[in-house]
Amino acid sequence: MSPQPRSTFWIVTTHVLTSGLAIPTVVGLGIMGIAHLAKIHPPFSPLTELIVSLASMLLGTGGGVLYSLHFIRRNAVHEHWPSCITPSLITYGVLAALGLALSIWQSNPRTPEAIGIRVLATLVGMAVFAGLTASGLNQMSRDAVTAVGTAETAPPEADPRARKIHPRLLGSGVGFVIGFAVGVAIAVFGLGNGGVARIEWDLALFAGGFVGILGALLGLASGPIRGI
Repeated sequence: MSPQPRSTFWIVTTHVLTSGLAIPTVVGLGIMGIAHLAKIHPPFSPLTELIVSLASMLLGTGGGVLYSLHFIRRNAVHEHWPSCITPSLITYGVLAALGLALSIWQSNPRTPEAIGIRVLATLVGMAVFAGLTASGLNQMSRDAVTAVGTAETAPPEADPRARKIHPRLLGSGVGFVIGFAVGVAIAVFGLGNGGVARIEWDLALFAGGFVGILGALLGLASGPIRGI
């Protein structure tokens, strides 16, 4: 099926609901399932909750945006892709604020640490969404201009450096995921018997977060990833 002309409303709602609700929900359920199988149950320490919250936000929002952009690219045509950026950011920001308020209201205990972790995770999610969305939609606009050969009449575009944001953030995300998995594996299997007690999961998650950050930095510095 060839891409069809779509309205700004269709683009924005599809993108925000997919990347801000559907995919993060699937990722969250997956993380909860893994935690249940590993017999990790709340309450968590602030460190564990911070790592899990950031990992969930990066995987859910980052993966959701990339999937949504891929879907929209294959199924939609728009006369001016950059005009979808601001409505998408506003809509996502409103949903993120509502989600943050609900999360804080449901938190138990409602400590300053718990509130701070939720605020930080929400800000990280908004930054990831904004960066990937702006980069992806600007790239779609450039591709459309190139395809029809009307670069001279194209509307002004964003900073050309934005086209480098998407692959570098993708490389950073991949590096974080791989590094996190390696760090946790080292902590788990390095402690003997192929597993750790519940009280030692803070150490395992800390190791995963530390190695994941190193992987993210390497991915960010590695430059564009081709073929994706």
